[in-house]
Amino acid sequence: LAAATQQPFVERGDRAMQLQDFQGAIDAYNFGIAADPDEHGPLTATLLWGRGRAHHGLGEAKQARVDVNRAIALAPPGTPWLAEAKALLAKLPKPAP
Repeated sequence: LAAATQQPFVERGDRAMQLQDFQGAIDAYNFGIAADPDEHGPLTATLLWGRGRAHHGLGEAKQARVDVNRAIALAPPGTPWLAEAKALLAKLPKPAP
């Protein structure tokens, strides 16, 4: 899967995040994620990170945790947002046992 397929969705989601349109961001990131069902695309981790931030913006901590965890797992070393993702994950409430 070429990055070119996913890049427009990253950009749309990021623009929506800048406007605090969290649901619009989730919708955009969802399209990019759906373009890569096997999660091997070069931007899938970035899309999951964006969607996790959007869920966090909506107060949806459980879904934010799921997406941010998956993004961290898929992100290659040196990914620019990795430290920020780990910091957000540490702030999210832990799931109930």
